Amino acid sequence: MVKRYINEAGSEELRAVMSRDRRWVVSRLTYVEVLRALGRVARDTGASGELRLDWPTFEVVELSEPVAERAAALAVEEDLRSLDAVQLSCAIEVAGAKLSVVTWDSRLHRAAARRGLPVLPASL
Repeated sequence: MVKRYINEAGSEELRAVMSRDRRWVVSRLTYVEVLRALGRVARDTGASGELRLDWPTFEVVELSEPVAERAAALAVEEDLRSLDAVQLSCAIEVAGAKLSVVTWDSRLHRAAARRGLPVLPASL
């Protein structure tokens, strides 16, 4: 999601996907994760303000007990970082919604693909 707000490898591709697909589903923790990252790399660009404007348009998956339990198991099974495990667990929560997992993290990408979720970009 950070790629939406700052220019880095993959930013153009992410923006194209997000402009094409109007339904965006994110974990509640995405807000914290992205604001932290933007604060570290883009302090004076206004990027955090853009996220705050976009946030009401996102569908948010809450960190319920089942989502957290599944995330804990995924973190161990797939050797994922905690927040990546939460993101994957949230994606699994809405898997029937014909949505893609968009990630440039190789471990998260492989774990989502192993669970049969559509993943973008197609390869890393």
